Parts: sequence; C-alpha cells; structure tokens
Amino acid sequence: MEESKVPILILGTGIEARLALDIALDLDVLVLGYLTDDEEELHAELNDVLVSAVLGSADAEQLLSDEHTRVVVAIGDAEQRREAVEGIDAYPARIESLHAPSLQLSPYAQLGRGNLIGGGTHIQANAMIGSFNQIGVQVAIGAQALIGDYCTLQDGVRIGKEAEIADEAFIGLGAIIYPGVKVGQGAMVAAGAVVMQEVPEKATVFGNPARVAGGG
Repeated sequence: MEESKVPILILGTGIEARLALDIALDLDVLVLGYLTDDEEELHAELNDVLVSAVLGSADAEQLLSDEHTRVVVAIGDAEQRREAVEGIDAYPARIESLHAPSLQLSPYAQLGRGNLIGGGTHIQANAMIGSFNQIGVQVAIGAQALIGDYCTLQDGVRIGKEAEIADEAFIGLGAIIYPGVKVGQGAMVAAGAVVMQEVPEKATVFGNPARVAGGG
C-alpha cells in the first residue's frame, strides 16, 4: 500500500477479502467497503464497513468513476481475478497493492502492481513478483525466483531460489517448490506437495514427491 494511506475498497468477498481487511486494519488504512458481482456473498459479509456495492450497479459505477477511489483486488480464482482487473482498469479508479506490515521484502526484489501479500512473508533478493497475485501468510520466496501474474500462493508455501511460477498457477497450502523448478501456466500444486520436477502447463500435481494427477 502506498504511504498516503488513502481509504480503499476491497474487490471480492470471502477468505481473500478478509485477509485484505486484516492487513488494512494492521496498516491503519480505512476500508470503505466491498465490491463484488455476487449480491448474496455481499450480504453474507458481517464486517462493519461503510459501503458495499454490486458491480454494475449505480453505486459501483459512481465509486469506480472517481479517480480518487483506490481498489484492492481480493479474489481467489485467477480467471475471475483477471476479468475483474480488466473491468476495473476501464474506470478512473486505481488498483492498489496491499502488503502486510510484517512483510520482509528485500530491497533488491521487484514487485508488480495489485498484489495482496499476507503477514510474515519473506521475499528474498532479486526475486521478481508480477502483478495481481494473492500471496498468503508465512510464504517464503527464494532469491531470484520468478512469480508471474495472477498466481495464488497459499499460506506457508516455500518457493526455492531460481524457481519459476508461471501466470495463473495455484500453489496450495504448505507446498514446497524446489530450487530451479518450473511450474507451468495455470498449473495446480496440491496442499503439502513437494515439487522436485517441472510441472506442465495446466497440470495438477500432489504428493511427496509430487506427481501428476491421473498419471499412474
């Protein structure tokens, strides 16, 4: 989050949105409310926020048409996240990153825009993180690792040095990616998996050592 600490709207509901809310509270950033395309999910949120709006509604249009509006994207599904970002980018409102104050970020690492990063995460030197990623708590990203765009790294994930995680990949809770290993675009790594070899594009892998689901 930028130092100005301007109020934000959270785009999304559910677990990711609550992570964003917790981070904002830790940063003493005011959360105005939620935006979503699911009215039922919006009504299910019990947090004390000032506004809430369904995308496409008059209220949402007014909020997003204000160039001073700042939006944090908190959507778990990568495809839905991409669609939401493309939609928001058509408005004057601006998408912001939101990083927990306990993030340990090397001054030599690079971050794109619109990332949501949880507490206790450590990003080492020369790691390159793309844009619009959802990175949970206590994640470790090694030196010179590459993370693409629209990836999801759940809590406790370990990414070894020089590993490469392609766009829209999903790395489940506590999974370990060995140094130098590549995970293909849209691939899914199951919770607790230990990945020692390259994961093909759109493949699902599980286990220790990780193997492709349905691969025998």
